Amino acid sequence: MAAAVTLELLIAFVPSRLSEFIRLGLQQLVEGFLYAASPQILELFIDYFLI
Repeated sequence: MAAAVTLELLIAFVPSRLSEFIRLGLQQLVEGFLYAASPQILELFIDYFLI
């Protein structure tokens, strides 16, 4: 009986951890892209809209 409960908890725990890991990876990817692209976006705005 205890093994069945442990197995059910493990089955519920693994997908939640996996989705959290994937979400964190995507968040870091987007933040890194925005951090790298922000100076370029500002330069484009200054070059094309203010000049």
